[in-house]
Amino acid sequence: MFKLFFTLFIALSISVLYGKGTPVKVLLTNDTWLKADLLKSDKEGNLTIQLDEREQILRRRDFKLVKMTLPPEMAKAEAFLNAGKFGEAQNLLNSLAAAYNFPTMELKIKLLLARLKIAEKDYKSAVSLLEPLLKYDMVMPPLEAASCAYGLLLLGNAWAKLDLRDNAEKAYRGSFELAAPEYSAVANFRLGKMLLEQKNVQGALDCFLENIAVFPPEAPGRRRSLEETITIYKGNKNKKLQLYEEMLKKEYPGGSK
Repeated sequence: MFKLFFTLFIALSISVLYGKGTPVKVLLTNDTWLKADLLKSDKEGNLTIQLDEREQILRRRDFKLVKMTLPPEMAKAEAFLNAGKFGEAQNLLNSLAAAYNFPTMELKIKLLLARLKIAEKDYKSAVSLLEPLLKYDMVMPPLEAASCAYGLLLLGNAWAKLDLRDNAEKAYRGSFELAAPEYSAVANFRLGKMLLEQKNVQGALDCFLENIAVFPPEAPGRRRSLEETITIYKGNKNKKLQLYEEMLKKEYPGGSK
């Protein structure tokens, strides 16, 4: 009974949101942007929008993606997830997935669902959600690259937990190649650590050096890549050791974290 009332509450919340109209930008198939208010969408991804005070249907075949502010229910679902309230998070995300069945919202919802499955240690379900990202054809990389890079990082983590290291490597490299600083350096760092566990020191070092060369100092994963590089160079007495020690002191003067 609680689940039924919870689902009805979410549906009503979303309908109220739609009733007010949510400002969106829709990228049409002719590569022009349309500004409108989103009223609702159906299970096929067709949109009901308000444009020039008129309500009209925008068919899924007529647009490529939708740019919009994340609905507050997304933050609530993430809060449930972070609090370990997995059932509540699942119910809310299911409702969101039904209500926002169009790019790029469906990708963002899928990422939270994958995080939920990983938190539940259901790594196979996380893989099922995320594996299509390996063949995902981005429409507009500036809007989609970060989400894709994060999804591939999560996919690599899930495969690593399943001890499918070749698959994990493919996902981590895919994330790195998208060059999204928030996630790509972390993915490449984790690949490097995985290679170290396999005694592939040179492969690991290549990952760490790529992060140092490609990403700015503030990128997550870069500092740890620099520290791992220094550790490796200390071990083999590489003549470049001093160069990277000085780099660490200059770029991160606060000391090790």
